[in-house]
Amino acid sequence: MHVPSLPPHPPAPSAHRSRAWWIRGAAVALASVGALLLYVYWLRPEMLREDSGISVDEDTLTALKACIALGALALSLFEGMRRLGGRPLRARTVRWGFGGLAALAVLAYFSFGDTGYHAFYHRWDIFHYYMGSKYAAELGYKSLYECTARAQSELSPAMAEEVAGRNLRNLRTDTFEPARWVLSSAPRCRAAFTDARWAAFKADVSWFREVSGKDFFNEMQTDHGYNPSPMWTVLGREVARLVGPASDTTLKVLASVDLFLFAGVFLAIGWAFGGRVLCVCLIFWGTQFAANAFFTSGGFSRQGWFFFLVLSACLLRRRRYALGGAALALTSLLRLFPVLFALPLVVVAAAHRWRTGRWAPSHQRFFAGFLVGGLLLASTTVLTLGPQAWREFAEHISHHSSAPLTNHMGLPTLLSVSGEGRMKVVPREGPDPFAKWRELRRQQLSERQPLALGLGALMLAATGVAAWRRRSLWVAMSLGAVLAASLLQLTNYYYSFLLVPCLLAAASRSVERVAFMASAASAFLVLWPKASYYYDDRYVAQTVIFLLPLGALVAALWPRRRRRPSLPVQEDVRTGAVEPPAMAAQLDKGS
Repeated sequence: MHVPSLPPHPPAPSAHRSRAWWIRGAAVALASVGALLLYVYWLRPEMLREDSGISVDEDTLTALKACIALGALALSLFEGMRRLGGRPLRARTVRWGFGGLAALAVLAYFSFGDTGYHAFYHRWDIFHYYMGSKYAAELGYKSLYECTARAQSELSPAMAEEVAGRNLRNLRTDTFEPARWVLSSAPRCRAAFTDARWAAFKADVSWFREVSGKDFFNEMQTDHGYNPSPMWTVLGREVARLVGPASDTTLKVLASVDLFLFAGVFLAIGWAFGGRVLCVCLIFWGTQFAANAFFTSGGFSRQGWFFFLVLSACLLRRRRYALGGAALALTSLLRLFPVLFALPLVVVAAAHRWRTGRWAPSHQRFFAGFLVGGLLLASTTVLTLGPQAWREFAEHISHHSSAPLTNHMGLPTLLSVSGEGRMKVVPREGPDPFAKWRELRRQQLSERQPLALGLGALMLAATGVAAWRRRSLWVAMSLGAVLAASLLQLTNYYYSFLLVPCLLAAASRSVERVAFMASAASAFLVLWPKASYYYDDRYVAQTVIFLLPLGALVAALWPRRRRRPSLPVQEDVRTGAVEPPAMAAQLDKGS
């Protein structure tokens, strides 16, 4: 895979054409989302029932996804062969081919109508995000389960008996304990609420218990609590307050937010990169397995960080440097790990300073937007939630991130695997059936910590070298995906960040073909029971599948000795980029 040197930005369209594109694109995207919601909620309400009969089993779904990805790969290869043979396909044929496959990929992402959850919303997910943000001031990061148990026990004697008979996770110690101990924490829970807030909290708990059923609701109290950052809490709390008390309508509204965020993501890609890259990204997003819709579909604004991460790359592509920096700051405050996408940009700016002795104005605008936007947004959370909010979040997330999960991905996850530490062989007993599994994972990673640090340092250095010769900020930003996969253990659904490297399809057909191959392979692996029957094996295999193309990306961007260009060159005064004008125009078309 070779990614050639790129111009820092495409030719700027006229203001009239840009405005017309925005109006048409926004109208199509919003109308599509509105039509989907209208269809599901009003014209086909039977789709929202658990007994609707609309069901697509996982093997069938992943096989269809693999076929779509392979179909896109075949079309891309066939187009290239025809071009090399001097008989290129008609542009309309290619557009319709990729457009049709992209539409199928979108349907595949949403399981061809199998919503998966009763009434389209994910009760487990929304319980944590809705209750955790709405009552953040009273619950903090440690009291969600104990105060829920306390409130439920006050609803009726039967509910009190139900609470006393279940186990829940003590978020202060990250251990499973009988819920009886919670009943003694009444003063602590009750003292944090006013009478009106406690009554509202009890009403919301009662509603979630009613729509979830006993067993499902009890299992919800064994998760890892409320984990979003204070920045997300500020935004989520206002939305939760706006929609009102928990109800069927409320949760449908909350579950619909992500549809508009997805529409915004791909609208931005189409605006910044054009239709071909848009189709590539839709096909990859819809068919890859790592970040499929299972865990977060029907949740409450789970894609906000994803929207602002992709938007940042799109804004950089379109020379909106300050806005691109602010968008990257916001996504970093929402989910922390996207700050890694800023590190290659620091290298690009430092390299330019080293070569020229001055800072590029575009780099100055980007980092001004990043720093000023980040400070303003962080200050808003402090003023809204108090100065202790970030400290409490740091304590909670450090404790939570140290606990291995079966759907973790990343190089550290790969290094924590051992033959005796797999779900397949570890006995699952007691109130916390995964306690022994987590212990073995931690032990293995601890023993391999020097190797993990060495490999992490190697990947950090490699991405730094690859970024050193880059001149386009949006190109270098793709290397942040390498850092996220190499340095961190992230749950699988955050691997939608792989869409950022896919944007390099604007420069090279090799990128789109590698993306299609990786997506197809990730789907095919799910069909292989030996590699995917147990969740820990499944996501270790997914890690391998996506680390390989990310390593190839570093190699493709690795600096090579350049020949002196035979064409006249011109320097872009904003970035210092030096490109032959004709070559820049050709690359800008992605050919």
